[in-house]
Amino acid sequence: MANESTGERSNIAAPLKALVVDDQVLNRMLLRMIIEDSGFVVVEAESGEAAARKAARTAFAFIVMDQNMPGLSGDETVRRIRAKGASAKAFVARWTTGRPDPKDAPLYDAELPKPIIDAVLTAAAAAARRRAAEAPSARRRSRSKELATSAR
Repeated sequence: MANESTGERSNIAAPLKALVVDDQVLNRMLLRMIIEDSGFVVVEAESGEAAARKAARTAFAFIVMDQNMPGLSGDETVRRIRAKGASAKAFVARWTTGRPDPKDAPLYDAELPKPIIDAVLTAAAAAARRRAAEAPSARRRSRSKELATSAR
């Protein structure tokens, strides 16, 4: 972040954002508390449709997706998020009580049991944080490689 008065860059990073998607308000509240304790700023969505809209506009580092919701399913919501928008590269964890369809497993970075186990959710949040920390350096390496190739 830049210091407005001096134009110097600050070492303080903006907090990472997480999106919690579930049609049950109590589930969203529980997930929010645990994820906020992991240092994320949490935004909630009560449906797949709302989640897809929010994820298209905001870059979330971590998304916890309920599998079974009325309307748009968790899998279809993640397909839409992965296809385009600000959160296409987010770390997405599927949260379900049932047996997920194995053909949809590649959409997700982690599986979370329902009811939630605090340690499992915290580990997924830590993995999302690590991926977010690696992303800027990977983008810099990719851009450096592009510049080196175009200079030849």
